Amino acid sequence: LSLWMTNQTNQFVHLGDIPVVKGTVSIQVARDSIYTLSTTTGQQKASVTNPPSEPFPFPYADDFESSTVGAVGRYFADDGGSFTVDTDPKNSSNKVLKQWVQTQPGVNAWLPD
Repeated sequence: LSLWMTNQTNQFVHLGDIPVVKGTVSIQVARDSIYTLSTTTGQQKASVTNPPSEPFPFPYADDFESSTVGAVGRYFADDGGSFTVDTDPKNSSNKVLKQWVQTQPGVNAWLPD
């Protein structure tokens, strides 16, 4: 099995292969880290080229009417909650941005309390 680890400072780092002994795998995990075990091969950290920088379009406005219900709104991120475009509960012909925060972030959230 290939073992990969991600944390606040390292993303998708290959830690090597680990043996399966009598159908059992044993790994030690670090705090505030996410691990991936994979039976497939050929994975690698992505290499991308960022598009050229350009200024953010100020002032910005969005009525979300061209967005799909259930999608994340353009320029919004799920950071400490879940943002999604939804139907306006007071006007079903209108779309709105909705945020759900069901629980406080845990130690793996990488956000300050």
